[in-house]
Formats: sequence, C-alpha cells, structure tokens
Amino acid sequence: MPKSLFYLFSLLFLTSMGTTQAQSYRWAAGLKLSKHMGISAVYSPKQQYSVEGIISKNLWTNEGGLSLIGRYHRKIISRGLNFYGGGGLHYGFYDDVELNDFGGVILQGGAEISLGKTNLSFNLTPMVGIGSENVKLRIGSDFTLRYILKKQPRDRGKFFQKLGFGKDKNKGNKKKRGKKQNNRSTGKFWDFDWLKGSD
Repeated sequence: MPKSLFYLFSLLFLTSMGTTQAQSYRWAAGLKLSKHMGISAVYSPKQQYSVEGIISKNLWTNEGGLSLIGRYHRKIISRGLNFYGGGGLHYGFYDDVELNDFGGVILQGGAEISLGKTNLSFNLTPMVGIGSENVKLRIGSDFTLRYILKKQPRDRGKFFQKLGFGKDKNKGNKKKRGKKQNNRSTGKFWDFDWLKGSD
C-alpha cells in the first residue's frame, strides 16, 4: 500500500474516534430533488443515529409517497461530513383510483455535508415494492437540500482526551462532590457529633 494511502486511512480512523456523535444538527428540513420531488425532515439525537420522514410526489406519474427511514451515521474527519446507511418503510399511492396503493421496504445509503445552517446530502435508495404489479424493484437517487433548524451542542476536547491529552472536567466535578459528601457525613466539631458518638 502506498504511504500516502496509509496516512490517509490512519487520519480517517483517528478522527472517527473523536466522538460517537456524527451529525452537526438535531433538526433539519428541506427539499428532496429527484424524479420523486418531496419534503424531507430529519431528527437526530445526540448519538450517531437519525430518523428521516419524507413526503414525495412524482410529477410525471402522479404517484405520491410517505417514507420513514432510520439511519446510522459515521463521520469523516469532522461531524459536518459523514456517510450513513439504513432502511425503512414506504407507502405509495396514486391520484388514479384504478391503481392500487402499495407498500415497500427501503434501503438507503448516502453521504452528507453540513456548512453553517445548510445541509446537503446525496442518497441511493433501492426499494422493494409489496402489493403492486407496477412496482417490484426500484432504485432511486436524489439530492436533498435542508435548512438546519437546530444544531447539536459541541463536545469540545473529547478527541484529545481519548488520546490522553487534555483534562476531563467531569472528573474534577466528581471529586468536589465526593469531598462535599464526606464533609456532610463527618459533621463539624461544634455540632457536638463527637459527644453523640461516645454514648
């Protein structure tokens, strides 16, 4: 393996250790740009997971859809740039009453980047249709442009603490709490606790 590739993979590995948090946003919403146009809303807790809800419409076939997808993220270099994979469920319907509604199982893989209040992602989304003669297997792709409504709080210094550098503030707080508890249990001389103990 060339040295340049070795250094690149080492850098990616070390930076991915920095924190389990892979997304810079908590809430984001925007437009899904593809053959199936739609609205996408994403919620991400503090861990490296997210849930995406999608309302879509195919302007050529008048097929509408509702999708709910769970995703696992892994950051690249920084939490603003990450790739992800996951899956979920899809419900499709038509304006034409002669066409039956259908369900589907979705797989999703993609990458996203967040800059300031803007989130841009690219997805590949295979879907297996259930209960439809028209939709058996579909592989879609799309770009999604979202506005970040709420960002995740930053955990600064975690990466350096994992490497053995920097101070852990929580340790100092734990020591202070321990000292306070010991002082309370011992009591003060003028509380006459020493007389109570002699009984």
